[in-house]
Amino acid sequence: RLRFCGAVVGRENFLLGPGESKTLTFTVRGERTGPNPVEVDGLKACLWVINSGEKSGGAVSELAVLRVGTAVDLDVETPTVLRISFNPARDAENEAIEILEFERCPENVRRAPGVVRSYISISLRRLPESDIENAVIWFRVGRSWLSRAGLSGGSVALHRYSWEREKWERVTTERIGGTDEFVYFAARPGSLSLFAISAEPAGPGWPIIAACAAACLVALLIVRAVVRPRMRSGGRKHLRRLSVLRSARSRHRCRKSSALFSPSSPADSPCRRPRP
Repeated sequence: RLRFCGAVVGRENFLLGPGESKTLTFTVRGERTGPNPVEVDGLKACLWVINSGEKSGGAVSELAVLRVGTAVDLDVETPTVLRISFNPARDAENEAIEILEFERCPENVRRAPGVVRSYISISLRRLPESDIENAVIWFRVGRSWLSRAGLSGGSVALHRYSWEREKWERVTTERIGGTDEFVYFAARPGSLSLFAISAEPAGPGWPIIAACAAACLVALLIVRAVVRPRMRSGGRKHLRRLSVLRSARSRHRCRKSSALFSPSSPADSPCRRPRP
């Protein structure tokens, strides 16, 4: 039973005796660019649909025969990946390793974290990822890209995509050297898969953050110490102005009300006290 992108697209029944083997051929068509998961009775692999306009590099190297216990150390010629080493968990013949490099994320894969330099697929023709052990990848990143993106070489890391968990996992990455043009790294993903080379933007460290917070606190205390006395004095002046206005208004009312009475009876005026 063949599953392609989670759906069963082919079935075939046959019998095998002890020591027998048989080759099955299925024809499938991928509609989306990028890796499409393929599964046959528990054996998993990826069928890549490639847009030639999105591919930025790649290489195919013949490995002939692989033997358990014999490490494979291979120099490759790609713009980013320089060398790969691993141990096969099973014997294999007519084997080959294929490396594909893309600048954009494949359509059916979640974007890797950070600022991504490139996406790289590394796979063998016959052996699945589960039969690869102790994989180490040597790669390089251009200083011009780091400078344009405002990144530092110390934040560069390799991320491996887990098909089972459907997420990116950070790989232990070590900076091993550099030149005026490139910075060189070595990463230990353990197995092969789809990878992303990315870097995290450099932000201010905790000492700088603490210093900024202390400066803001001091500025706030100074502002409070200067502004509060002025506000108090301004409040007193405002109260004085209110009292003056009230007294002036009361005098004006008295004058206005006294005009309503006859001049011959000043004793009846509410604003004048009666004479004894």
